[in-house]
Amino acid sequence: MIILLKNILMEREPLYGIGKWIRGFESSLMGITEEQVDHVNDDRIGRTLDVIFDSDRGSMITEIAKRTMKNFEIGMDEFHNDSTTITFSGSYEDADGSDKGGKQSAKITYGHNKDHRPDLKQLLWTMTVSADHSVPVHYTALDGNTPDSETHKDTWNFIRELCGRPDFLYVADSKLCSRDNMRYIDENHGRFITVLPATRSEVSWFHDYIADHEIEWVDAFVKKRKKGDIEFSVFESPIPSSEEFRIIWVWSSQKEDMDSGTRDRKIRRSIKDLDELESSLKKRHMKKESVIRRAESATFNVPYVRYEIKENKEETFRQSGRG
Repeated sequence: MIILLKNILMEREPLYGIGKWIRGFESSLMGITEEQVDHVNDDRIGRTLDVIFDSDRGSMITEIAKRTMKNFEIGMDEFHNDSTTITFSGSYEDADGSDKGGKQSAKITYGHNKDHRPDLKQLLWTMTVSADHSVPVHYTALDGNTPDSETHKDTWNFIRELCGRPDFLYVADSKLCSRDNMRYIDENHGRFITVLPATRSEVSWFHDYIADHEIEWVDAFVKKRKKGDIEFSVFESPIPSSEEFRIIWVWSSQKEDMDSGTRDRKIRRSIKDLDELESSLKKRHMKKESVIRRAESATFNVPYVRYEIKENKEETFRQSGRG
């Protein structure tokens, strides 16, 4: 295992290349004797991986994490969780989630692919790290069609066992923001920070609230960067979430700059489309319904631009008979 770990950290050779790779180092650095070097090959490493698969990997990972946290004095007050998908090319028909050696295996299958490749199969991979020095303390490889929101309870329970207490701060993205997940952590005396999805009613409420209320933003902190500092301010919502949890709204100078750029592009594009519509009206007659449809399309999702349609009626005369 030591050789495998060192190879992953330093080179990531395929199994058949590890035997040749270790010959470039003093054998003692690999934890073996000079005589054992010739016995390192892909067959032996493959058998080692089979043994690891058949072992109690959960207990082993827990023990490794505990020793790492203790020996390196890693803080255990805050942990950050995230997930991604590992994409595979090919059918992988044997990776069907069936028992392998008496243990449940992960199913490589189709799901919500974060690489934007819905045509390829995947696994869901989650990782949790300590806020102190970003030390990995927990990971899971799950069926490719597993919803992210279903991973948090087991992850939180693992960290609670690792810490020996529930009051650490658990930080995760909007997939944590479900009634079931948040209530579970709260009812077990835990703490969490997550992100409200844009589809939540609290978000639309806040948009309406700031339209006719003066917000007293409180300076939070400044993130120093060579490309320019990022300022953060906060405002505590006067109402809680629908689950009765506290909501803190965050303002970021970087996000404002990004939104400003996006807003400017939308406004310019909207005005350009309206100008083209006006030019078309000067050249040819269009039905009112068609004009409204094009104007609505030009201003869709651009609340900063409004339009007004004015009808100018002109009287025209023509001679109906001779003379």
